[in-house]
Amino acid sequence: SFETHSGRIYYAFDRVKHNTDYTFNKDNGRIIAGQDFNRSPMATALFQKVSGKLIQFGEVFIKTGDTKQTCEEIARRFPETHVQFRPDATGKRKTSNSALSDFDIIKSFGYEIATETVNPRVVDRWAATNRAYEKGNVLINVKECPYTVKDRETLCYKEGSCEPDLKDIWLGHISDAADYAIYREFPIIIPQKSRIGFYA
Repeated sequence: SFETHSGRIYYAFDRVKHNTDYTFNKDNGRIIAGQDFNRSPMATALFQKVSGKLIQFGEVFIKTGDTKQTCEEIARRFPETHVQFRPDATGKRKTSNSALSDFDIIKSFGYEIATETVNPRVVDRWAATNRAYEKGNVLINVKECPYTVKDRETLCYKEGSCEPDLKDIWLGHISDAADYAIYREFPIIIPQKSRIGFYA
């Protein structure tokens, strides 16, 4: 039971309080995709903004994949939909097995990128996400987002440290992905420059 975990990083998350049965609504206009670029797994958290809240209605979790496969899956599930990626800022670098960067691949699908030149500090992302849950600014479809729910409930600090305990190799990635999207919407520190659809 997740209640037995102490030192939870996402202490403000409650699967009952933050649950919603909201599913993707094409009439809403766009998907906001938080993206982590780890290859094993590739993790994407899918949101729509409704009445000022971010609602996570889905996720893409590919245990061994790449950015192209992620974009293909999103295009398959949500054709002709405007998608704004809010990714890990390191995606602007070219990957070792491709002539293109992760950002280049995302843009080749016609998707938008909204990011800063550098990522916020991890502790700031955690704080922003917990505050967003506390204020009720983020909801999640628990049934459709099992990897995110597991992450939120079980990711803890290493004993005696401020570092996450990542003995389970699948943990942390989908939370990172979701946090990139949440932080941009509800930041702890307002960024001086906003980069949308453009990267350095």
